[in-house]
Amino acid sequence: MKTLVIMRHAQAAEGSPDHQRLLSDHGKSQATHVGQRVTKIVGTIDQLFVSDAKRTQETLASLQEGGLHADDVLIEPGLYLCAGDDVLDILRAKGSGDIVMVVAHEPTMSAVALELWDGKGEARFESGFPTAAAAVFKFEGDWENLPLGAMELHHFVTAP
Repeated sequence: MKTLVIMRHAQAAEGSPDHQRLLSDHGKSQATHVGQRVTKIVGTIDQLFVSDAKRTQETLASLQEGGLHADDVLIEPGLYLCAGDDVLDILRAKGSGDIVMVVAHEPTMSAVALELWDGKGEARFESGFPTAAAAVFKFEGDWENLPLGAMELHHFVTAP
């Protein structure tokens, strides 16, 4: 069984240019909390894809402060301004291991979650991912055959 964690970056501070925006203090606290929760749920991440934007990089650092550990971290510039299908292409081409995580942006993360979700149970991402939210999905199969509309939602983690 494979596990996929889809996460939106934590709350960013105001500013521009957008790609360089940093996390707010609250955002850092959010990501630390989510790092603790996701670690309790899935353990060590085999592979983590993260956007190259400053706020996603800072989200990753705060997740790690919360105890999250990833064996392989891949910075993917294409995750900054992409569509849900682009994320799926990255996972299908580069995904490996049993537990994979993606940290990127909205509205992409909710679009990806809705494409993958089997529709069962409550999914609070239907109206968009809140900052620092993470959806934990499970599925049978291989990354290159990532199934659409067939992943079980096991947890939806939000920050306080």
